[in-house]
Amino acid sequence: MIKNDEIYPLYLAYLERKCLSKGAFSLSKISEQLFSDFKEKYMTLPGFKDKQDKLYLNISRDIKIDNILDDFDSFMNDL
Repeated sequence: MIKNDEIYPLYLAYLERKCLSKGAFSLSKISEQLFSDFKEKYMTLPGFKDKQDKLYLNISRDIKIDNILDDFDSFMNDL
């Protein structure tokens, strides 16, 4: 199953940046062929791999920062 692959989160981030319609995004998330194409590019094209890794790290960092700020806001509201 593609969802168990270690690079699946990178694939989802890649799809989100493609600005697909809601339906196309849903279908792309479960498409083994599209995932296989992405994985092939990721494994064979160094520039593509580096770009995806960097973008994913930026997204992950932003999510973590947002979570910290949300936790801080909740803490301040509870005071």
